[in-house]
Amino acid sequence: MAKFTARELEIEGVDDFRLELNQDENGQTITIDGYYGEAEKVIIPASFEGIPVTKIGDYAFLGKKEITDIILPEGLTSIEESAFTDCINLTSITLPDSLSFIGDYAFNGCKNLLKITLPKGITNIESNMFWGCSSLSEIIVDEQNPVFTSKEGALFDKNMTTLIKCFAGRKGEYSIPDTVIETEYQAFKDCKEITRINIAQGLINIHYDFNDCERLTDIIVNENNSDLKSIDGVLFNKKGETLFQYPRGKDNTNYVVPGNIEFICSHAFFKCNKLEKIILPEGLEKIGNGAFEGCESLTAITLPDSLQYISRYAFEDCSHLETISLSRNTKTGYKAFEGFHGQLVYRD
Repeated sequence: MAKFTARELEIEGVDDFRLELNQDENGQTITIDGYYGEAEKVIIPASFEGIPVTKIGDYAFLGKKEITDIILPEGLTSIEESAFTDCINLTSITLPDSLSFIGDYAFNGCKNLLKITLPKGITNIESNMFWGCSSLSEIIVDEQNPVFTSKEGALFDKNMTTLIKCFAGRKGEYSIPDTVIETEYQAFKDCKEITRINIAQGLINIHYDFNDCERLTDIIVNENNSDLKSIDGVLFNKKGETLFQYPRGKDNTNYVVPGNIEFICSHAFFKCNKLEKIILPEGLEKIGNGAFEGCESLTAITLPDSLQYISRYAFEDCSHLETISLSRNTKTGYKAFEGFHGQLVYRD
């Protein structure tokens, strides 16, 4: 493979691109490896000197803040990892039917991207492709696409059994469709305006990634769900032994964790800034990674004698936490109390 510029090929008017020449048994192709221009609207050529452009390379348009509109050519098959990362003023991008793959973080930080249409040729995407697209208000999928579909602006697999991405611009209440049995990792990333999530009876495999839902006050589970339940809008497993998620937007200043809880999941109380006091039950055995991370209003917490292990960063940045009382028999993970400057009180 060789990297060169369009200027070096003596192609007039398109010398803003850095190119990579690829050779395989099917012939030569070109990857757009970088962009030097300052145009607001960028039209990427379908070929250079007759050699087709088939790929946008890793970080090719990294940080090109002046770009508002990009048109990609027919014949392009792949957009690689972080290709358009931090194109913060990008509002529109046209994807060709030939496109089949979009990589991780492809549109990371494109915070003004409003809408995107996935063409019929797309068969493989990474779940983090829309990371940081905080204004994304609609995801549309071509009806002829064999792998994906969309409903009410959210992205699903074709059979609507997997929720891949709820668009970031959704406000208010959202009901996960009855057909959905699982959610992809970070399906609710950047969904800051959702206030209530309704979980249908069929959903049994959910990633507990509501940490960006800063206005979320209630997670409600259908009573016929076999794996999950909610109590006062807080999400638990059906047996009530594991606390999965306490919604960030709840107004409560105090919360009493139910008495039969054995495990508090990772980031279960992430940035629940209104909570000042949390009462943990005897019988609790483990606290997950970052479970209380960023609970800035929390002032004191007593950890029960039954607690066996506190995972890493569990109390990171609990800046107003003055005292943590725990048994000497409780083991702690790496930097479990990172950012905690109060007093650890050990009980014999």
